[in-house]
Amino acid sequence: MKKNTRKIVLFGLSIFILFVFSGCMVSVDFLGITYQITIHNDVVPNIQVSINNGESTEFIASGGQKTLSLKSGTKIVVHIAGNSASKFAIDDNAIGNYTFTLDGAGYTLYADYGTVNIFSLRVTRVL
Repeated sequence: MKKNTRKIVLFGLSIFILFVFSGCMVSVDFLGITYQITIHNDVVPNIQVSINNGESTEFIASGGQKTLSLKSGTKIVVHIAGNSASKFAIDDNAIGNYTFTLDGAGYTLYADYGTVNIFSLRVTRVL
């Protein structure tokens, strides 16, 4: 009985170590699934990404990009740094949708000039 218990514990520990050292795009923790999302800025000198109503913020300089690890359901609003009124509309939407909600993997967001809204956040997804 002791040998079986020891084998089970060693097997579980080896699986845990395998998960810790494997390089994955999706990681699972006790609070939920985390996804990698990349945001590009080729439009203005500096954009600000407000995450979950300002819970945290990220800045991306012109010509730069940033990859963030965010949980499913995270809400993102992008605007010109220092000017929260200059929000980027999601996919140049005519009705002024400014909040992007992460619902899975494979998203890339591009700060862009729009035709309907002056600033647009072009959203692409690769599945």
